[in-house]
Amino acid sequence: MTHDIGLIETFLCAGTRAPFWKNHWRRLRRSARKIELNLKPDLGRSVSAQIRRLKPHVHRARLSVSARGFDHLTFAGYDARWMEAGSAPGERLICLAAPADYPGPWAGMKTTARVELEKLFRVAAERGAADAILHQSGILCETTRGNIFWIKNGVVHTPSLAVGCLPGVMRAWVIRRLRAWKIPVQQGRYERFVLKKTNAVFRTNALIGVSWVNRVDGIGSWRRPHPLVDRLRRELKVLFRPRS
Repeated sequence: MTHDIGLIETFLCAGTRAPFWKNHWRRLRRSARKIELNLKPDLGRSVSAQIRRLKPHVHRARLSVSARGFDHLTFAGYDARWMEAGSAPGERLICLAAPADYPGPWAGMKTTARVELEKLFRVAAERGAADAILHQSGILCETTRGNIFWIKNGVVHTPSLAVGCLPGVMRAWVIRRLRAWKIPVQQGRYERFVLKKTNAVFRTNALIGVSWVNRVDGIGSWRRPHPLVDRLRRELKVLFRPRS
């Protein structure tokens, strides 16, 4: 590990609860072991305690740990529109080539080494897109800020972690729910133009939840969200519903 690379976890809190905090904490600890980064023994308990003291509305939490083990936790109000009733508007994405050294030694970890990814995210924003799907020599990976899924003939597909994409917490939740519903999920190595012949595309991350895509420039468009995407969104909302 270089002296200036640290780890990051970003997640949502619903009032005094963070439904996926334990999943993020496990990923952080797993990554820390890989790169021999020493976490403070009481860090997990400290974050949990601060979550329980939050005001009763949605917060975006960001925990960062430096290469020297120093941690920093921030909370900010967050407009989680996907929690609102009804179907969310579709998103437009673009496809871009991943950085030449992507994902490099940080495969499978969420680190502060995100300069090149943030540049590509800004390219997408400048073109009016919500995000960019990354590919390596035409092989699909992930988006600059999450994971990508698509549905074809009742089967849900997503790139395998073996291609270097981040093991997203929301990605894992989606796969677990689909399998619980007996819906087949396939993970593999796919060329980007496989998206041309799909029934639906959606992306995931810890802040946007499950977001349906209505257009990928140069590849295809979809007029309405797939029922399965709506079902995932409804189930996710239940986890963040305020508790009395």
